[in-house]
Amino acid sequence: MKKQLILLMVLFLSLFIRAQEVLIDPVETMPVFPGSELEMNQFIKENLYYPWANDSVKGQVHTLFIINQEGNTTKVEIKQGLNPLADTIAANIIRKMPQWKPSELDGLPVCSRYVLPIPFNPNDIEKDKKLNTSDTTPTFPGGEEAMYKFIADNFKYHNPNLNIQGKIVARFIIDSSGKIHYPHILKSVHPTFDKEVLRVIKLMPNFIIQKKGSVGCYLFTLPIIFKIEEDQLF
Repeated sequence: MKKQLILLMVLFLSLFIRAQEVLIDPVETMPVFPGSELEMNQFIKENLYYPWANDSVKGQVHTLFIINQEGNTTKVEIKQGLNPLADTIAANIIRKMPQWKPSELDGLPVCSRYVLPIPFNPNDIEKDKKLNTSDTTPTFPGGEEAMYKFIADNFKYHNPNLNIQGKIVARFIIDSSGKIHYPHILKSVHPTFDKEVLRVIKLMPNFIIQKKGSVGCYLFTLPIIFKIEEDQLF
């Protein structure tokens, strides 16, 4: 019994230390993106959308993040931003990266910091990733009424005692196939509601692009009004 207790304590301590993601600096080896730096640049290019007209945004977003022992990117920060939307796109690109080969110290994987600039150069961005400037607007399958019904049906009040009402404004990018990318909150009413709205947006089906073969991405703004007295969303 005593041996079992000691074993459990050692296991608990091991899990506790692992959960802390202790940051080691300096390290013996730097973390490595799977493949090569060339493949990392290709990954960024494939996931970088440019939702601004007239090539009006140029520059870099400098990100800082931690690569943990498993090689996952965590705790993403913006050290030098470009604008709120560019910062959001850059941070999401970092979060969706595949597992890296983590840094090592004494032959063991450890957490380490990594600084990576994400370039927004309109001359280097493919046409299907740039803003579609036509008068075409993507639509939710079934129209606006169906979209708000989808939100109401899927939204979960995790804390019904929250006496909150107001308008949340969310925004996301829609690619030329109708798929949603990088949803984020423009106007908040409460962090709990913000998180739930983002979860529901990620559940949405592809939007319908009215003009077949249309190239480019779209920036979609979604206002959601909470009215507690009616206990529903509009």
